[in-house]
Amino acid sequence: MADRRRWPYAVALIGITCFSITLPATVIALADFSSVFITGFRGVVAAGLGISVLLLWHRAQPTAAERQDLVLSGLLLVFGFPLCIALAMQTVPASHGAVVLGLLPLMTLSWARVLLGEIRSPAFWGWAALGATIVVSFVVWKEGISWALGDFWVLSAAACASLGYVLSNRRTRGRPGWWVISWMVVLMLPLSLLITVLWWPPFFWARPLSSLSALVSLGVVSMYLGFVAWNAALQAGGVGRISQVQLLQVFITLGLSAWFVREPLESSVVLTACAVTLCVMMGRHAESVRLARVSE
Repeated sequence: MADRRRWPYAVALIGITCFSITLPATVIALADFSSVFITGFRGVVAAGLGISVLLLWHRAQPTAAERQDLVLSGLLLVFGFPLCIALAMQTVPASHGAVVLGLLPLMTLSWARVLLGEIRSPAFWGWAALGATIVVSFVVWKEGISWALGDFWVLSAAACASLGYVLSNRRTRGRPGWWVISWMVVLMLPLSLLITVLWWPPFFWARPLSSLSALVSLGVVSMYLGFVAWNAALQAGGVGRISQVQLLQVFITLGLSAWFVREPLESSVVLTACAVTLCVMMGRHAESVRLARVSE
């Protein structure tokens, strides 16, 4: 039983590791491409993978009810989140954006309660709220009460992602994670193609290899592979509980930002990430205690 409760966390960790490249890769891609083009192109790349996987496994098409949620979640995850992140990375560092995204799990937890009716213990809610409070306090301390425009776009990205996560799992709980993301990006392909064509930059292939690699990785790793693992973890472990694992994404993003875009790791950012991680661990412990009592 313990192993079955733990494996969704391991799969979720794989997913957030893939997601962690989003901010630094976006910073690199923005050096040569517009935010709108990046959004459309990564959707096209992900859709190409989705079509290949669906043709290979010949899985059933979504029902009308599933299609509705897939379209809504696709608009939020394929376009809303990437565009907001690309706009944010023009004014704030990737490391800063990673910490602000620490609010995402609490937002996801709230949507899971409203749309899915998931019930968590008061202690779990308390630790989740404390983690979010630490994040908000960090931003206010760094930026003052008047937040930067980049913070607004990061928060908008978090809102899009949290609602998109829940919608993509609301009517597709019985579907594999790869099926969910594959159909989502395929249904969004016409709009992704339109955006890509309209904002296609001149001399595309003459751009630096670093920018081209970042652009492709956003579609393959961040948009597709990450969501395959993430959706599987959410379905197996519950949206509300597994969503808290995403607070650990801060650590991974900080490391990748320091490695790829040479952003300095400030001690305040690291300490904030440690505090938020502690909240995740305590929240998981509180939920384990609740489940143990229920099973007795």
